[in-house]
Amino acid sequence: MLEAIFLELCRIHPESCTIPGVPVNRWGAVERDYSVIRDNLYNRRDLLAASPMQLPEVNNRTLLQWHNERSKAMRTAMVRAAVPGPSTQQTGAELRSPARSLLQEPLRPLTLSPPEDASGQVVTHNVALAPELYKIITTTAASSSTPTTPRASPSAAPPATSTSAAPPATSTSAPAVPRTTAWRRKVREEEQRRAKELGLPVKTRKRCEHFICKHCGQPKTKEYGHSRYRAEHFCSRAEGSSVDDWLAGKRAHEAKQRERQQAEAAQASQTPSRQTQGQQEEEQRDEEDND
Repeated sequence: MLEAIFLELCRIHPESCTIPGVPVNRWGAVERDYSVIRDNLYNRRDLLAASPMQLPEVNNRTLLQWHNERSKAMRTAMVRAAVPGPSTQQTGAELRSPARSLLQEPLRPLTLSPPEDASGQVVTHNVALAPELYKIITTTAASSSTPTTPRASPSAAPPATSTSAAPPATSTSAPAVPRTTAWRRKVREEEQRRAKELGLPVKTRKRCEHFICKHCGQPKTKEYGHSRYRAEHFCSRAEGSSVDDWLAGKRAHEAKQRERQQAEAAQASQTPSRQTQGQQEEEQRDEEDND
């Protein structure tokens, strides 16, 4: 009875129904009409006495579940009617192949062989910070380890002495120069030395004239007797005095100028007060004369 009511209400309220262009909720309309029928049934006592019926309360979710289940059942019935079922030969009692027997032998335990003893076979690979210098050092070390030929000329002695004297120079400059800068300088010196030995042109870096003193030709640093105060540069060789004396004189001169400016400012602030006093005296004299 309940399903017959739902089917009749679905026919009254089809899908995609609109009222002046506004779509209407189909299941909301079905639920509304069903509620009207249910209320009318419970209000008529004679109908309940003649045919006792029970109409449960439903909502949109209940209606959607009923519609989906009914649609699935209809599709299943149509598919079964179109596709033939299995034949009697396939459904007959046929013997199948016997099942495979379980393994009677227990599984062998998994044995893990310990690793071989590799003590004493470890090799450390030292990665050079600068590949170019690493190649140069290795080649020079290999060439120095080989015995010298008898045809070595005495002209080759100065480069040897220069190379032996180069490490102390770099060692003395290492504390004052960053490590990477000293490393690059050492690489550059080695490249220049090898280029001179092979007779190749040496690439020289152009010195920046902005940091070179025009008077003495030395860099403008404190080690070479140079300094700067405000926008004025100082060269000890050109001036004939030390950096400390020059800085002390400049600072004293600036202090005197500051004091003089402060005194002038104080004097300028006092002059208006004097002028006001003179004006007051003149006004008093004018008043006395008028009396």
